[in-house]
Amino acid sequence: MVRLPSQVVSSSGADVALVLPELPVSPATSVFGQHRLSRGAPAIALQTTALVAGAATVVVSGLALGPAAPLVAAPVVLATLWSVINRTSGMGNGALRAELAGRLGGARPNELFVGLCLAENNTVTAKLLTPRLDTDDNVGFLSISEDALLIRTEEGHVRIARDAIRRVSLERFTEMPYLRWIVVEHYDDTTLRKVLVSSREGATLRHFRDETLALHARLTHWYLEPYMREALPSR
Repeated sequence: MVRLPSQVVSSSGADVALVLPELPVSPATSVFGQHRLSRGAPAIALQTTALVAGAATVVVSGLALGPAAPLVAAPVVLATLWSVINRTSGMGNGALRAELAGRLGGARPNELFVGLCLAENNTVTAKLLTPRLDTDDNVGFLSISEDALLIRTEEGHVRIARDAIRRVSLERFTEMPYLRWIVVEHYDDTTLRKVLVSSREGATLRHFRDETLALHARLTHWYLEPYMREALPSR
């Protein structure tokens, strides 16, 4: 599991532990765990139904209308399937955000609702060969201060110092290449660690992608700002 150069803090902001042992994975009893069962499972069922129905439509059209029919049907089926996936992937996301905010004492100004993933879980084995009800391992609220990145989750709060960050980059979701993870690489003493973050602001995959790209640009500028100031000639 990932060890972070971070602090767990109470809801009042006071430090209660020096290091969070691992990026918290949400258990089934948590707000996010319950969301996965109540909304994630139905969303996957709808998407699977749309996929099966689409494939059947292409096959039946070929049998009934001839070999050219699937060529006409396929684009329509793909567009419909994309529409279903785009919209159902955000089912209940607003309610999840509100419930988590309530559990954490409210969302703070300038916080963003994000999904979190362990770096080792964005793999074919973890995402495609292991049963999952959501792309994320956990969710939380992310904020950026002058000197640190703070992520508040139901299980604990993670603080990553700006001067510990080595690089901020983008990485595709293994199971959904349209989406991107923001990979925050940072040092724990001399060991390089990673945490994956993606925006969950919005209600569709398109919203999630656009907001993630905007957050990536913001994080990149934020962590590079001290280096850019040093590189500028003094006046």
